[in-house]
Amino acid sequence: MNSVELENIFNLRVEDLSLDKFIDDFFDLKSALVITNGSKNVLYIDKNLKVEEIVKPWDYLVDRTGAGDSFDAGFISSWLNKNSISDALKSGNKNSRECVKKFGGQSSSREYRTIS
Repeated sequence: MNSVELENIFNLRVEDLSLDKFIDDFFDLKSALVITNGSKNVLYIDKNLKVEEIVKPWDYLVDRTGAGDSFDAGFISSWLNKNSISDALKSGNKNSRECVKKFGGQSSSREYRTIS
């Protein structure tokens, strides 16, 4: 989820999250949260662990469309491949950073085919 969703759904701010706060607010202790916080940072938190990765500055921004989905794809793929949480967050950030360089979340290819 992103920081706006965290605040709207759970009435929590990223800055206020701690392991104690997580345990108090989330009853399923098998849960984990991954929170994107705009161009600032990304946070992973579960009952035992809190990991923060600072977002590297973007080279340039064309469009944010698809950035969250691109982050999710990079994070989940890395996590499923048994990489560390820190590496999974970095992978999600890298995917997202590449996505915002293109208009509307399009691929870098300018070739389009008509599907018949």
